[in-house]
Amino acid sequence: MNTTDIPALAEVSIEPMGQSEDHERAVQEAIDALRRSGLEIVPGAASTLLRAPLGQVWDAVHTAHTAVQPYAERVVTNVRVETRRDGDDFAERVAHHGA
Repeated sequence: MNTTDIPALAEVSIEPMGQSEDHERAVQEAIDALRRSGLEIVPGAASTLLRAPLGQVWDAVHTAHTAVQPYAERVVTNVRVETRRDGDDFAERVAHHGA
């Protein structure tokens, strides 16, 4: 299996920093960019879960980060990634995100 194809679960938070004309819009742009990726996403109060092959997760995070850049002086993105090769598809954790 190619490493970019390994099933992954990522928890992502993207934070516009500094002078921001519209913080709420910046966050919404990040969520919209993740939705446009076509990946399974589960938005939560402080972070969003992504479940997809690892390579697609990294691409989606990059796209969401750059979507926020026009709305803030700085953008900080925190990503926590778990990969598995044991067949677990993370469904239980995705179902409980933000619950």
